[in-house]
Amino acid sequence: MKPSIMLILKEKYSKDELTYLYSCVFERRTVQPVNSNMKGLIKNLEERNIPAIALSGWWTGKYGKIAEMENLRFVGLKQVDITFINTSPFKEDMIFPEFQNKSGIPMLKSGVILTALADKGLVLKAVLEKSNLHFKKIIFIDDDLE
Repeated sequence: MKPSIMLILKEKYSKDELTYLYSCVFERRTVQPVNSNMKGLIKNLEERNIPAIALSGWWTGKYGKIAEMENLRFVGLKQVDITFINTSPFKEDMIFPEFQNKSGIPMLKSGVILTALADKGLVLKAVLEKSNLHFKKIIFIDDDLE
């Protein structure tokens, strides 16, 4: 949303009302890949047995009327027919309560790391340490067009 709209909404509604309103918007949103070749790229990595995961700042836990925000991330991935289950080097889901904040508890689920707005580098480091995995290279592809 544009900053001017945000200011108007903040003046008119309470924090709880805004959270509920935003949760309604999140439920109805659709996603699209930043690059139309993304699905093919992930498939190519899978065929070459190159590990690939998603690292997202997305929230987890309850938000407004949404019981588990992390599930919306998977709804979005399903909309664009992308999964990281077969490419993830991590075979178990994990949670990281040491990074808990007002946006949730960071977690690894089905090959997707959801940081709940915690520092992505610190959460990724914790995932790698907990899994005892090491990689020569990590390539980051941002999903934000801006």
